[in-house]
Amino acid sequence: MDNPATLAQPETKGENTSSPDDPVLPWKILVGTHHKTGTVWLNAVFRSICLYYKLKYRFSCNSIPEDNLYDLFFHHASRFDESTLTQPFRGLHMIRDPREIIVSGCFYHLRSNESWLFQPNGHLKGRTYKESICSLGSLDEQLLFEMEYHGSWTIKELSTWNYSNPSFFEVKYEELIEDSTLLMFRDIFLFLGFPR
Repeated sequence: MDNPATLAQPETKGENTSSPDDPVLPWKILVGTHHKTGTVWLNAVFRSICLYYKLKYRFSCNSIPEDNLYDLFFHHASRFDESTLTQPFRGLHMIRDPREIIVSGCFYHLRSNESWLFQPNGHLKGRTYKESICSLGSLDEQLLFEMEYHGSWTIKELSTWNYSNPSFFEVKYEELIEDSTLLMFRDIFLFLGFPR
């Protein structure tokens, strides 16, 4: 059964004429992506919006902050434990075609300098992710490696997500990136409760 507190509707009084000095959010906002599904892009979008409206923005690889000192919380792997939320919320969850996740992840890991890529990994017999993927002789082998390791973890996250949660607006990267009219963005922002 749905928790009525998490499905609360904002009170509307005609056209909202809020300014950046007068933000009104009826609930906490959660934004979730997955590896190679537009995290950097959406992070920039929502960070800018929060700066404009003077909202508290938090981006983390960890769980939802228990201190509630945020208006919008962004998680790069969409790991939200809703049982820890004490206030109503709305969320955005973005996914991407798994084939594109594998291709994008492979090329990213070949050229990235993120520190975790250079740490010995027990799953790789002590080798680093970077040396493992770079040591393979062909792009096909590198894609298969990505599919077996990091890509498979991301796809598992996608497959275990609850897509029927009415508190989350579900969007596909491929559709949002093509939203040149910004109508989909408009629908997202209205769903999340941002002022018009």
